[in-house]
Amino acid sequence: MIDKSLDRKNLKRCAMLCALLALLTFLPFIVRGRGVFTVASDFNDQQIPFTICLHNNLLDGGLDGWAWNVDLGSSTLQSFTFYELGSVFFWLSMLFPARLFPWLVGWLYMLKYAAAGAAAYLYLSLFVRDRRYAAAGAVLYAFSGFSATNVVYYHFHEVIAAFPLLLYALERAMDDRRDAWMLVLAVALCALANYFFFVMECVFLVLYSVFRFWTRDVRVLAGRVLLCLGCALLGAGITAVFLIPSLLQLLSSERSQESLFNLDALVYETRDFLNIAKGILLPAEAMDDLNSIYHGHWLSTCCNLPLVGMAFVIAWLRDRRDWLSRLMWAMLIISFSPLLTCTFLLFRGAYQRWWFMMTLIMALITALVAEDRERFDLRFGLRANALIVLVFCSMLLFMPSYEAEGSYVYHRVRFLVNMAVALGGLGYLALYDRLPAGKRPVWRRWLLLGVSAAAVATTASVIYCYRATAPDAQYYEGLYEMGAQLELPDGQYRLNAADNKLLMTGHASGIGSYTSTPCNSIRGFDAMFDWIDNVYSLDRSSIPGLEELLGARYRVSAAPPEGVPVVQTVSARGQTLYVTEAEACPIGYEADSYLLYDELMGLPREQRGVALLDSIVIRPEDEARISALLPHKTSEALELGRAPADLAAECRGRAVADFARTGHGLRCTVRAEKDGVWYFTVPFDRGWTALVDGEEAAVLNSGCMLAVPVAAGEHALELRYRSPGFRAGEAISLVSLALCAGLYGFLRRKKR
Repeated sequence: MIDKSLDRKNLKRCAMLCALLALLTFLPFIVRGRGVFTVASDFNDQQIPFTICLHNNLLDGGLDGWAWNVDLGSSTLQSFTFYELGSVFFWLSMLFPARLFPWLVGWLYMLKYAAAGAAAYLYLSLFVRDRRYAAAGAVLYAFSGFSATNVVYYHFHEVIAAFPLLLYALERAMDDRRDAWMLVLAVALCALANYFFFVMECVFLVLYSVFRFWTRDVRVLAGRVLLCLGCALLGAGITAVFLIPSLLQLLSSERSQESLFNLDALVYETRDFLNIAKGILLPAEAMDDLNSIYHGHWLSTCCNLPLVGMAFVIAWLRDRRDWLSRLMWAMLIISFSPLLTCTFLLFRGAYQRWWFMMTLIMALITALVAEDRERFDLRFGLRANALIVLVFCSMLLFMPSYEAEGSYVYHRVRFLVNMAVALGGLGYLALYDRLPAGKRPVWRRWLLLGVSAAAVATTASVIYCYRATAPDAQYYEGLYEMGAQLELPDGQYRLNAADNKLLMTGHASGIGSYTSTPCNSIRGFDAMFDWIDNVYSLDRSSIPGLEELLGARYRVSAAPPEGVPVVQTVSARGQTLYVTEAEACPIGYEADSYLLYDELMGLPREQRGVALLDSIVIRPEDEARISALLPHKTSEALELGRAPADLAAECRGRAVADFARTGHGLRCTVRAEKDGVWYFTVPFDRGWTALVDGEEAAVLNSGCMLAVPVAAGEHALELRYRSPGFRAGEAISLVSLALCAGLYGFLRRKKR
């Protein structure tokens, strides 16, 4: 039986300890940034702009609105559910103005670390007799190498904070069915935190349950398993308002149709094998500038526990043969097998972003061994761990590499420091037994002090290394502030820019972005120009005619332009941006001809942008509807030799009138002498509805953009967006919440 009693006093102390350690870690960088906390790479370019963008778009259009400044435009819900739309910490940030988030993010990070420690404490306290050892394990989990190396991914840390609650709730539900309501809430919390990681957590729960509960009475076990499955479904149902629209987007994405794992790669290459071993044995590093094996590697390959490493785990595996040791062996085997690793991602790839779950089990083993130190041969664990680290590091130092460096070590000093930190932690623990018996401090205090110091040192060193490769915080602060100031003089056009820091921190949209979850049609549009990438959009200025087609009328430059009128100037933190005008198509205009998709793709890549300026592209199945409204131009009849600016000027003469953006799309007035088709460079999505004078009209897919047939005359046209699946998800969530409330009331009454 597990110990279900809750020691609130020690729980609060553990949370406060983790908060204090996080304060010591983050505060120096916040002070150096004059209140702004930045790291590098994705944190500065995505996490901060994404949060500000999500905040603004929720206020503009709600959960199921349209975000104009996510690339060429995307669903708010589908674009941000993967990141932090369901995060408790994001909704806490909504209490403050969006522009203050760069000043707020460091303090929210501290809360995440405190929450991770408190959640880990709850789980670990189920198994240890002295809860103070659970606090040491909680610090190890919250400040593990996985947390440190992923500090550049802000949205990973709510997953780390929520996961221990899932195991805690599972243990409570399997022990007493009257506690099953906890599992409902834990599943909902983890699913809301991130659906990508939630899939990995579900796979891990199966693995965990097999080793943890398989020895129980079959009939009792079957009943509890069915109960837990029902609770899990109910918890997932609560999140349906977020998950169903996201699932529909994923299922219709070409990315989901292809496996990222090559079944021929059943064994890791030498380099990957060594990198996994390094992630287990040595302290965390900044992924953009590793000291050995890889120059840069973004697969989160680190699970090292500060100070203790694998010493306590080795001692446990040597002396115990129980479910925990078998689970630990299984996870180690999985870690070194790409075929087994990829099961956590449903064969979407083989990498180690599931390791945060393994760190929790390692922290549990460490707490158990520390509590019963006399029963385990900890000296053996310390010596074995030190020997493995020495042999591994010596091998890397002298192993020849096929690269020009001659070895697998690229930054020798940093590598040696990391090795010294790993060995120093083991030496610190070994020193305890060397102290005179009368002068030894209390073992748990000695352990907790060392773990706390190592947690701060290792996490701070990783942040320092990340920041060493990035500009000063003042640079980013200036871009965020200038982005908030940028305004489009005319909403029918866009900025000729693709920088998240400028486009997502205000309301000015551009012609590109750096994100993994835009509207699927944006990837389809890029594919028409032979560009396939899951994160970076096409450099649309590289294709003649695309800037003009997409309405990039406003050019942004850091230097004062010569001979060109400046329509807007924004300044912040010693930086200035100048906005000028160029010829471009409006977002909406009347088409005058069409060509077929195959005809477009038959042209050279560099001519396709100009071809779309000349004629809209239509799929063969829509030709019967369009041919009665527009003349067909073959590829030979296209005016590909004309200047894009001239073609754009003609399109501008056919622009819609009274154009206005809304949080759910746009409104405009169309005037035409005959029946025709109005083209909008807004990404196509099944959530669009066209209303002509209040009556629903057809919405066609024109090369992944919108096209609307309209009769002759003057009409009020509205394009309204609602995320597909949102209404169904909303209903399921409400029903699930009601069922959860009823289940809680029933179980609590039965418990009394």
